[in-house]
Amino acid sequence: MVRNVKGQLSIEFMIVFVGVLTITGAVTYPLYNQASDAARKINRLAEARDAATSIANALNMVYAAGPGSKQNVEYWLPKGVVGLDIHVDGDGERMSDETVSPNGKVDVQVKLDYDEDGAWDNTRDSVVIVDTIYPSAWYDNGDNRENAWLSTYGFTIQDWEIQMDPSYRTFHSTTFEHSFEPLNISDELLAVENIDDDEEYAPFDLETTLFGYSLDVEADNVGTTNDVTLFKLEDNQTTASGQSYILNRYWANIRVEVTVTEAQDNEPSSIEVRYWASLINYPYPRQVIVSDNIMERA
Repeated sequence: MVRNVKGQLSIEFMIVFVGVLTITGAVTYPLYNQASDAARKINRLAEARDAATSIANALNMVYAAGPGSKQNVEYWLPKGVVGLDIHVDGDGERMSDETVSPNGKVDVQVKLDYDEDGAWDNTRDSVVIVDTIYPSAWYDNGDNRENAWLSTYGFTIQDWEIQMDPSYRTFHSTTFEHSFEPLNISDELLAVENIDDDEEYAPFDLETTLFGYSLDVEADNVGTTNDVTLFKLEDNQTTASGQSYILNRYWANIRVEVTVTEAQDNEPSSIEVRYWASLINYPYPRQVIVSDNIMERA
């Protein structure tokens, strides 16, 4: 009789113990996942900030040293980086949950994609913003600078040359060179990307500045057509829809061409952006020429 009671108590204890473990696991596992996700975000943001600070310091040095100066910097970009913006219009940012106001200085902005849909998450905790000493398209009180100022003093920082590979953590070696000389560029590639309507491809979005003037190209595929939803060079803008076509916009001796190519032979639709510029009169265009190499992926 005593043995039976002991056996029954042992079984009951095991049932209660397993129940407690099940309840504890059901409560703690989601908390663990949340804590783990938060830790990954913090680590990525910290690494992104280190990269943005290193880049800003290098840019400040070539700006202060003047034409002909050059700086090389090495840094890690965390997994999930889908944008590294450094241009005259890149001062402050309007996001879905917060607005960072312009303060008269060009930003280094590192933009992250946590949900892995190929696009920036557009929230304050998914972007790092570090100021440079370069003057931006705004005064420090938030007013826009005039076009005459932009054409004379606005820097073109070739941020489109910095390579993105959001599937990996990437180690970069990047050189920045200060240039102030006559310029005659013919058929220079700015960007090329797939725009198929597939979860593998996010909508195309190029935002930068050419010789003080803003350039914004946005495009996507909506199943049967390839749509350029915005093509804007300073105040000159257009949109278009179709399978294959070419668009051109002109501003101050600058021409930008957008070529959209339809899908064929198992290849996705694509978009290509090129530019031409003839700026040979003083004051010469101010540029930071960028050369970037991904040295390691992890």
